[in-house]
Amino acid sequence: MSAIESGRLHRKISSYFTNQQKEIEKGDIGIVAYNRYPSDATPPPINVFRYPEGVEGRQRERLARLRQSRDNQRVEVALTALKEACRKGENILPFSVACARARCTEGELFKVFKEAFGLWKPPALW
Repeated sequence: MSAIESGRLHRKISSYFTNQQKEIEKGDIGIVAYNRYPSDATPPPINVFRYPEGVEGRQRERLARLRQSRDNQRVEVALTALKEACRKGENILPFSVACARARCTEGELFKVFKEAFGLWKPPALW
């Protein structure tokens, strides 16, 4: 854990990939069609996936129906128990399963985890 928190692991990984990129650019490491055997052919277009119209609206409707049809008191009890388990450093798996059975949403679970553990931000390397 200390290697992650101090940034040592992040620095080593970053250094490795920086050096590898330099070797690729110098030609010491060969990559076909990049720096070895380049092709003059035009690369094919990239097809970007686009959700069909109406998908977001339908998902929002499903989420609203879920929140109306579930036992919201059971949801609150499960989320509170999960928060407490996170705070105490207990095994959160059984509490997460209880949340799933109570039909908690991923967003509700993420909110609990974010409040309990925060978000990891890589240390600045410069």
